[in-house]
Amino acid sequence: MNSTIKKLFASLSAAFCACGAVNGSFVQCSTITANAEAYAENGELDGYSYEIWNWDDYGDASFTNSGHNGFTASWKGIHDCRMFKGKYLKDENISAYQVNECKVTYDLDLTVGENDFAGVSGWFTEPKTNFYIVETYNDWVPSGMDKSKTTTVKIDGVTYDLYSINSAQMGNTDHFRYIWSVARKEPFGTDKEGHTEGTVDVAAHFRAWDDAGFELGTIYNICLSVDAYYSSGSAKLNSLDISYDISDEEVFGPTKAVLPYEEHDPLRADDYGTILEYGFEDESGKAGAFGDKAVSETSDDVFYGGEHSIHISSSDGDSIPAFYYELDPYDLSNSPSTGERFYYTGANVFNNSKKDAVFDIELIEYSDLPFEYRKTDRLGKRYCRAGQWTKIKDIAFEYAHNIRHRYRIALIPETPADYYVDDFCIANRKSDYNSGNKIYKAYSSGDLNGDGVTDSLDIAVCRRAVIDSAESCRIETAGDVNGDLRSDVSDLVLLTKYVLRISDEIPVSYEETKLLIGDRESFLYSYGALRFTIAADMINDDRIKTALRENNDFTAEWNDTEKYTCHAYDDYSHTIYKKPSSDFDISYSADIKATGKCDVVMSGEYCKGDDLFYFRIVEGRTGQDNDDILKGDVTPSIVVLNGREYYMVKSLSSDIYNDNAVPLTELYRKDDPIADGEMSHLENSFNLEELLQCIGEDDKSLHLVHKLCISVEASESSGYIDFKELKFSVKE
Repeated sequence: MNSTIKKLFASLSAAFCACGAVNGSFVQCSTITANAEAYAENGELDGYSYEIWNWDDYGDASFTNSGHNGFTASWKGIHDCRMFKGKYLKDENISAYQVNECKVTYDLDLTVGENDFAGVSGWFTEPKTNFYIVETYNDWVPSGMDKSKTTTVKIDGVTYDLYSINSAQMGNTDHFRYIWSVARKEPFGTDKEGHTEGTVDVAAHFRAWDDAGFELGTIYNICLSVDAYYSSGSAKLNSLDISYDISDEEVFGPTKAVLPYEEHDPLRADDYGTILEYGFEDESGKAGAFGDKAVSETSDDVFYGGEHSIHISSSDGDSIPAFYYELDPYDLSNSPSTGERFYYTGANVFNNSKKDAVFDIELIEYSDLPFEYRKTDRLGKRYCRAGQWTKIKDIAFEYAHNIRHRYRIALIPETPADYYVDDFCIANRKSDYNSGNKIYKAYSSGDLNGDGVTDSLDIAVCRRAVIDSAESCRIETAGDVNGDLRSDVSDLVLLTKYVLRISDEIPVSYEETKLLIGDRESFLYSYGALRFTIAADMINDDRIKTALRENNDFTAEWNDTEKYTCHAYDDYSHTIYKKPSSDFDISYSADIKATGKCDVVMSGEYCKGDDLFYFRIVEGRTGQDNDDILKGDVTPSIVVLNGREYYMVKSLSSDIYNDNAVPLTELYRKDDPIADGEMSHLENSFNLEELLQCIGEDDKSLHLVHKLCISVEASESSGYIDFKELKFSVKE
């Protein structure tokens, strides 16, 4: 069994997404060469759709359409490659239970590697499922699925092992199901020319999967597929025919389907994109509490809008009570072509506990009949301070619109909590959707309590926010009225003048500022001249915030992170005329307050000819000192840069792009200016040529700059850093 096949399943998910790409137009016998990163090409010829994709930017692959609905293909040195041809039924709304007959007849020549396999594959929607009827393979079975084998079935004289598994169990964060029929046949033979042909009775497999208790769905596509993984090989599909007979009604399958919702027209969004808003002014039966000893009741003790909210608590005070709103899928439009499968949800939460609380926001999809099913999508986290309202908003979600399943939007505190929920809402603002990361453009607003007017009540909210943020100067929107993503005295002054009619307007900050909530691994965002990468494995979690300003200043905040990095950098490596080091003046000034381990690092890459070099300047560290440098295998020397002493250590570092070791020079500031848990200040400026001269580089004219970067690298840490100045100036 090959454990590396696990990655294949993740790539199959990507293939499903690629199916939605724009079709290309190719003449018969045209050749497609796939040798670029995440390359995919598809189209239609003679009524059959085709696609090839080559993943991970490795190796080469080619694909040529041929007569009789066939193709020829080859691949060399690839990591993950797939070629398929077949019928797309995504627009015909055909349930697998309506299929009377479906047969795929093929004639295929193959030369394959150890992990390559071929057969009939496709996708269901509602629920999203990847199915595969494996006809030909080498020394391979679905890795990790041996324990998920359900039963065995014989179809047309061939014995198949049946598997069903949730993708989450395979380490895939894009939740869907896999259904597999794997033929018990002799391995095809690695790197040997071979031939296979036959007719696959797909309808018989659908019935076998239903008998095994697998839930089927609406057919997206049915294809003849060749899948290659870490191999070289070739394939020639000599002929292909796919025929099917579809009934108007279900001809097999569950007979006791329970539909939990009544069909009705979707709700209409208002001018602000709001589809529904529920203020708990009446008992709808759609909202409540769940969890061990969870209790919910409508309350008029604490409310945000209207005169009521819903109070969520636990009967023993030690359990974790969760709030839910049951989502009727008919309320929301199901129009993938217009992007209306993406929505936002939110609510106002009053934390009635004595401690701050972190809430998970989840979409739970489940059913009891005709199939037991449960899937949880974690949408984000929000931090709610004790004794005050928190506006949870812009939590993006996508749902499958499966009318046989139930859906719940849930707010779940991580620890026992007592809280109120008001103004639960769902909105459709698909233009703001950004892969789990919300980007806010700051704007001026004096209505801080959300009651529709700007008055003295908003002054009280602003005063509270200013007091809360005074200690840490963190990114704060609760009292921000001028759009700079800070809550400070200037906001209170502007708001007071406006309420007292001393001023006719609240002026917007001169700095255009955007806010990023959470992170995504290798998340990249460009703003102004700089690019940013933020990583902490805390997707859409407001314990990670980054305020970006158009002049390249930025503020980063992190709370309770196991590992956190924020890189602000400029990349010059792809410019036609790279600049020498003497052309770069670097300056930065920042306030920082952090606990745990935290390094602030200035780094860069430069080259001499074809040789690459790295440098790192550790300007400050918390939770550690320089003893680890002094006790190392190499005794550091002391150099002076811009009047300050630094320990210097030279070593070799691995280049992530190849196997060559790259010379690395590290400088550690001797008089570390950062104190653990205290407000500190960092400031420096120098010409890059001076830096290279400091570390012993003599031939300065040959130093061409690739990259310059400021980084915050923290672990087991909370803190923030506010850059008042950050410049990588290039002389003209």
